[in-house]
Amino acid sequence: MSVNVPIRILIVDDNELVRAAMRKILEMNPRFTVCGEATNGQEAVKLFRELSPDCVVLDFSMPLMNGIDAAREMYQLAPGVPLLMCTMFKSDQLVRAAAQVGVNRIVSKSEKLSTNLVSTIEALVDARKAS
Repeated sequence: MSVNVPIRILIVDDNELVRAAMRKILEMNPRFTVCGEATNGQEAVKLFRELSPDCVVLDFSMPLMNGIDAAREMYQLAPGVPLLMCTMFKSDQLVRAAAQVGVNRIVSKSEKLSTNLVSTIEALVDARKAS
């Protein structure tokens, strides 16, 4: 008998409204639970260590430490945890920089976030479990 344990997600974004919207989108899916929220990269790395989330959704542009630097530290701590960057600033350069530090995927905040966020997290976590 298998028990369905929720996928624990850490949300990292400096905008409170964006975090609230992401939380609402994610928690509508019974597979997900938001285990924490951070407003900058430094706080995100601290919570990543404390909470051991199954997946991290992080913004690129944040105060104190941006998403690239935070992702680099998280990847060094736990390379198997899927990192999803959710940003308004999606570019080829950002995609390359993010991939170099361990970010698995980038999703644009302006492109059907409610659909893309859920399906991308499910694909990343399911791929991790299959490997």
